[in-house]
Amino acid sequence: MLQLSPRLGKIASFVKMGEKIADIGTDHGYLPIKLTMDGVSPHVILSDINEGPLDKARENINEHLRGRELDIRQGYGLECLEPEEVEVVVIAGMGGILISDILAKDIQKTRSYQKFILQPRNNSAILRRWLNTNDMTITDEEIVKEGDHFCEIIVAVPGGTETPEHIQKLKGVAYAEEMSGIPQEVLCEVPIMWLLSNGELVPEYLWFKLEKEKEKIEEISKNGSSNESKLTLEKAIIRRDILRSFFEPGAGE
Repeated sequence: MLQLSPRLGKIASFVKMGEKIADIGTDHGYLPIKLTMDGVSPHVILSDINEGPLDKARENINEHLRGRELDIRQGYGLECLEPEEVEVVVIAGMGGILISDILAKDIQKTRSYQKFILQPRNNSAILRRWLNTNDMTITDEEIVKEGDHFCEIIVAVPGGTETPEHIQKLKGVAYAEEMSGIPQEVLCEVPIMWLLSNGELVPEYLWFKLEKEKEKIEEISKNGSSNESKLTLEKAIIRRDILRSFFEPGAGE
């Protein structure tokens, strides 16, 4: 029986029954294999730019889906897909800049898919900024921990359409009063959905990010002297104060 990791398990939970998916950069193919085994997705596409991962995916398909054939394609990003061919596109385990580049390469094609489940390894703020400026609505966010690593999972839909679930998540006085004064650049680092979430990992991850900001401030303060370093320092201090305010009320005032 195939058991998904916490990261892939959470990604799978965002795929609804009957949705066709494409797993871009599929690597070992575990996610589409599991969605096929469980009867969630009637059609899955596994793609990767390199042949090696696809060979590994074929081995895993033979092991877990004996006698079944899945749709395997080699190519970069969304190039191996036709417009509207699937409802859901998953891009997981790549850097946020690369994911942004993949989505931006053919924006018309990108907007032909109904939902994106994205898991950036780094530069998640850059990815959120790209989504925000390209008419994509982030409808859900989750933090998952695997070992010592935190994984950020972002669900987005094209067209700026807010779903009922999205509206429910952003309801309340907390959003109107507490979040309105936070710069958008900071909210790309620390999104609203984390701040309104009751998720057990949110405080731990915020503390982790706070410690990283403190380290960055200390390093720049010691070694940075250029205007660029000063700007980076100013932004790091803003992020630090925002993060610290969740643990020390009034600390950022």
